[in-house]
Amino acid sequence: MVAVRPFDTVEDHAWRALVHVADLLPRHLENEMEDARRISVKEFAILLHLSESANSTLRMSALAANIGLSPSRTTRVVETLRRRGWVVKSADATDGRATTVAITDTGREQVGPAYEVQVEGARRILFDKISREEAETLGRILRRLSITLSSEDRVD
Repeated sequence: MVAVRPFDTVEDHAWRALVHVADLLPRHLENEMEDARRISVKEFAILLHLSESANSTLRMSALAANIGLSPSRTTRVVETLRRRGWVVKSADATDGRATTVAITDTGREQVGPAYEVQVEGARRILFDKISREEAETLGRILRRLSITLSSEDRVD
């Protein structure tokens, strides 16, 4: 068995802070989005990705990969959005086994106001508390971690 190299003090503090923020941040953002717009963060993420995609349409598998949800969880969230009339689902024109999702005009109307709630919360929670240089460093670190985690994707 390989011995595990324990954290040093700096690593331990950084890791504990990251885990704590990773736990608290989604709850804060979720509460703000639900209170202000009656939309979850994941619902907003789906609408945002669809609104920014070519033809406002994505395959369900690409949508799941883009937002970091399992395919089954993505299907459940998309179904909620479909019942609200914010998206439509259809068979993919090039592969009948695949499903595509497209944002509707009603769904598109949700994106702008929900985006404003997200930006306001992110500024208050994060960007108003750190310098521009720290934000740039944080962005580089998080992009690198995102690439690493995406390549080791085990989300089910």
